[in-house]
Amino acid sequence: MQRDMKIANVLLYPVSGGLRAKLGDLGIARFVDGSGYAHTNVGSKSCMAPELLFKADHKTPPYTSAVDVWGLGDVILSLVIKQHCSCIS
Repeated sequence: MQRDMKIANVLLYPVSGGLRAKLGDLGIARFVDGSGYAHTNVGSKSCMAPELLFKADHKTPPYTSAVDVWGLGDVILSLVIKQHCSCIS
């Protein structure tokens, strides 16, 4: 689980015939236990998935790799509209 997917962490490098993308800044990436859930609240606050931001008791609820799907959607939308989306500084 990458947990901090945002446009600033996408690295592009040239290959024959185009560009290839890789994810960088894997310092907080983790393998999850057998349950598939993570419990720590990490990542860039402005780019977090809603399930991490909107918590009633200020404790991080268990979450899955779906948080990375949110981040990927943010990256793709940022590329399409050529400006940052939810990651507003």
